Amino acid sequence: MYWILAADAPAQGSQFTSMLMIMVPMIVLFYFLLIRPQRKQEAQRRAMIDSLKKNDRVLTNGGLFGTVANVMDEEISIRVDDNRDVKVRVARNAISAVVNRKEDGE
Repeated sequence: MYWILAADAPAQGSQFTSMLMIMVPMIVLFYFLLIRPQRKQEAQRRAMIDSLKKNDRVLTNGGLFGTVANVMDEEISIRVDDNRDVKVRVARNAISAVVNRKEDGE
């Protein structure tokens, strides 16, 4: 049997500090490369959804283009066919992009 003497064992404090010196930069890098950009993108998306108004041309997550006809609390009515006045109700979170904004006078 092999016995480890106290003099032969590496110092526990030095192992901890070397591991800490590796882990802290990895966590900081992980934050700046993944977490921060995702939060920024989500904040921009939330601002886009909150600023929707009547006559904005939008694209839904399902690939449907339309013009906003009515904005309610949790859903939005989108006009998909102007000739027949066909409207579809979708959840606010289903809007993926504002294609272009139309002014109210048009």
